[in-house]
Formats: sequence, structure tokens, C-alpha cells
Amino acid sequence: LVCLSHLFIFVSLQYEEDTALVDAVTWLVESEELRRHAVDRLRRVGGKVIDTVRALGDECERDPPRLVQFDAFGRRVDQVQVSRAWMELKHFAAVEGLVRCGYSREYGDASRVVQAARVAEVLVARLRSAKDPAALEARRELECAFKRLTSSDPAEMWTSGQWMTERPGGSDVSRTETRAWALQGRPGWYRLRGFKWFTSATDADMALLLARVVDERGRVRDGSRGLGLFLLRVRDDNGSLNGIRIHRLKDKLGTRALPTAELELCDAQAIMVGSQGQGVRSIATMLNVTRLYNSVSAVAIMRHVLAIARDYAGRRFAFGSLIAEKPLHQATLAALDTEYRGCLAFSMYVASLTGKIECATASAEDVLAVRLLTPVLKLFTGRVSVSSASEALECLGGTGYVENTRMPRMLREAQVLTIWEGTTNVLSLDVLRVLARAPRAASTVVQRLGAFVTNGNDTFLRHCGKFDGQRVIKDIQAGISRIASVLERFGRSAGQDCAERGARTLAMGLAQVTCVCLLVHECTALAAQGHNDGAARAARAACLWVLQCFRPLVADPVDGAAVADAHRRAASQTARVPPRAKM
Repeated sequence: LVCLSHLFIFVSLQYEEDTALVDAVTWLVESEELRRHAVDRLRRVGGKVIDTVRALGDECERDPPRLVQFDAFGRRVDQVQVSRAWMELKHFAAVEGLVRCGYSREYGDASRVVQAARVAEVLVARLRSAKDPAALEARRELECAFKRLTSSDPAEMWTSGQWMTERPGGSDVSRTETRAWALQGRPGWYRLRGFKWFTSATDADMALLLARVVDERGRVRDGSRGLGLFLLRVRDDNGSLNGIRIHRLKDKLGTRALPTAELELCDAQAIMVGSQGQGVRSIATMLNVTRLYNSVSAVAIMRHVLAIARDYAGRRFAFGSLIAEKPLHQATLAALDTEYRGCLAFSMYVASLTGKIECATASAEDVLAVRLLTPVLKLFTGRVSVSSASEALECLGGTGYVENTRMPRMLREAQVLTIWEGTTNVLSLDVLRVLARAPRAASTVVQRLGAFVTNGNDTFLRHCGKFDGQRVIKDIQAGISRIASVLERFGRSAGQDCAERGARTLAMGLAQVTCVCLLVHECTALAAQGHNDGAARAARAACLWVLQCFRPLVADPVDGAAVADAHRRAASQTARVPPRAKM
């Protein structure tokens, strides 16, 4: 729900005003009819967010969850009490079908683009052809969970947690200590014992977790190959906790509204999902979706803080004029806007490919691209969201340091996005693993990025305005060549210390090149659809991206007038401007 709150901001603060989001939806939802339907939905949801949901989010922040461990008679109850506002956010998520939309396929393979994020992943498809009793039982349980997770009825809808982190570590799940013993007479069911150190969404209806299976002789297999993935209902049919003892709630930097606990599993009953020893493999698809979700949340925060900083600049009067009229402040806002546009294009493109994979319309090259780009997307957007939130807060000066501007909260919320679903270093190592295990992924991505620029060359040159488009294209092509060479070298040296030391730089470099190539591709696609204003915005963003990332010393007379013009446009790029008052 914390991530959903960022999604609400994303689709609401300014769908009409946010030209970047309008352009992205136009670019990636090709059907005019589906696009019209999606836009109507985004407008409707946005109106509700402005009227009610934003206030509910504020109330959740003021009234965080509490743990009541004992009742009046001293009996252990371990009740997580959440606010009324938190329950209303769940109700809103169900009614608006924010999960269901991605699985009902009402937008075909563009459903992931329209929804932009998900809170659940389906494993039922893995078991369609299974025949043994344990697999059939797992299939029934999963189908029940899937129906609930994707329901638009608040009384029926479930939420789900991922309880993977234990005291020995988080990302290194191979050290999982939780044990699972088979229940006699109940094929596929197990009783679980262990300690989960960081369990987000403790108030959820179900959870997915890893545990090490104990065989009939009491033996376990070490490492990730000994793990199974389990689906656990948090409460039984009577409403009692299912063998769960909650020891305490976490006191966190951000995401304070989200109940996160340390808990103990004391013979909790759960059903195995997938095959024994394949737990880590079973969660791989789910991780791709949650990493995409994380990225969209990061982009939402970038947009939120940029909107606040822009609005403030149009009101704050200093040194003889509004700060929105100061060239340096325009440059600062333009840099935030450029990062947002690049990260948005990257996030929506990966969402588009993910939707195609789920609808079986993806090519083999699409699958390879998603495999390599998803960890790169997540690590890059997470880090940029933190720097953007910090920069935008600074744009408000001392005012930004005050809680009721929401800026400190956005900075806290952004920080978790570099940690959830893998830190920057962990994801950088994931990139190395992809290069080692799927060598064609690198060449596939490089060829695709190169084709975006080559095929869009003429269109881009027509839309880049006052910029020296030829020079920009040359810089982009040089960037593609450099990253291609680096990817090849890293592929050859996979597993060596030198590759690991440079993995982070590699991933960040690949992200920067990918963003600018996608902006060029967006320009080409929008122009082909007749949306020339959107094509011009994407082209300007690509030019500024090159200046910020490829040519950091921008005091260049060649592009001086173009930069000034682009900065002025980016600093005030909203359709509706509120009444301005001196501050």
C-alpha cells in the first residue's frame, strides 16, 4: 500500500499537467480506443486522489500501526492495529482494481503500462499440467489466492506480504534458517518453524516465504537448492493467527504507515508452491514484477517533488524576481525534469515488455532485454529518486525542511527504494550474473538501443529544435559504443574480482545510455502517431540528458541558446498553473 500511495501520486497529482506521463501513455498504448479508455480511468482515479486519498495518506503517517501483544486477561493476541485511513486505502485499491487491471488484460499486452505497477504475482500457470495430489492441492490454494488478490470487492480482496528476510541476512536467502516439515495425510502442506526478521505488510492476509525442507530422516540441504517457496495464510478460518507470534514492530526511517515486524513461526501451516528445492527460482518472476513496481514508485516520487518545487518557484520572490525566472534555478528544475523523463521512459518501456511476456506476445529478444534491464532499472531509479527528493527539498530552502511540506517524508520514502528488492550492489551483481548466464542479453540490448537511434535519426533531428541534433546523435552513438565495449569486457571477465569491483559503474552507465536511447525512441514513436508536441518534448529531454550525463561541463556556446530555451520550458512545464503569490 505504501507503493500504491506513490502510484496514486503518480497518476493523480497532474495527469493532465504531466506531459511526460501523457506522452508515455500515448507512446506505449498503441490502440487509440484502449488509450482513450486508459486516460479516462487515470483522470477519474486522479480526481479521487486529490479529493480524498492524499488526506488518507497523511492520516496514515500521523497514526502509524501499533502492536497489541496481550489482551486484558494476559492472553497473547499479537494484534496489529492499523488506522481507519489505512483500511480505506485498501478499500480504494480494491474498488479501483489497481491489482486486477493487470491480470484482467482489458488493455491487452499494454496492461502493465496502464497500471504501471503490481502487488501480486501469479504462480498458478506453473502448475497447469501438474497431476500429483500435492501439486493439485497447491493449484487450488493458489487459484483461491489469485482470485482474492485480484478482486475488486473490498470484502473479498486480499493483500500479500513477502517474508524472506531472516537474521542471517536479507538478499542472501541461501542462509535461510526457517525449517519446514511435511504434514502427514495432507499432501503439499507443511508446518514451519523459524524467525523472520523483517516482514513487511504484517497485516496482510497471506504471505510468500522461503523455508528449508526437512526430509523424513531429519536431514536438510544447505544453500539455495534446499529451499522451497511456501504460501501461508496469516490467519485461520476463525481469525486466529496461524502459528505466528509477533515480537515487535520495526521503528523505521520511512514507510511508517506500513506494518513491518519481527515475528516467529511456531508450527505455522503453509503449502509449498512449485517444486521442492526450487524456491529461489519460483520467486524470480515475482521479483521482476516487484522490482518494476519499485521503479514506478521511485518515478512517482520524482514527479511529486518536482511538482512541488516547480509550484514553489512560481511563488517564491527573492532578489528582485520570482526564482522561477532565475536562469540557475531554471537549470536546476530542468535537470530534475530530465531525470524524471528518462526514468519514466525506462520504467514504462520495461513495463511494456513485461506485459508482452505475460501475454505471450514477446519475442525471444524481449525476454532477454527484460532479464538484463530489470535490475538495471530498479537500481538506477532507486538512486535517482533519492537524489531528486534531496535536490527538490533544497529548492524550497528552509521551507523544504519542514514536515508539512511533505518534502522530508518524500525523502524518507525514497530511501527505502534503494533497499527493497535488492540494494544497488546486490542488483549490480545480478547484472553480472545475467551477463554470465545469458551472454546474448548484452548484445540484444545494445543492438536494440542502437536501432532506436539509427531508425529515429531523421525524426529526432526534425524535433530537437535549437539543439545541434547531429552532435547529440553522435554523442549518443559514442555512448552506445562505449557501453557495448564495456559489456563485452565484463562478459569475458565474469566471476573475477575486477568485474565485481566495476559492476556498479557498469550498471549505472548502461542505465544512462538506455534512458537517452528510449527518449529518442519515444520521440520517433510519437511523431509517427502525429503527436509532434510530445515528440519535441522527448527530443529536448534527450538533448538535455546528453548534456547532463555525457557532457557534464555544459558551459558550451554551441548549445547555449538551446539550453536556455529548454531550461525555461522544463522549469514551467505544466498545463495548469495555480495563482501565484509572493512567498
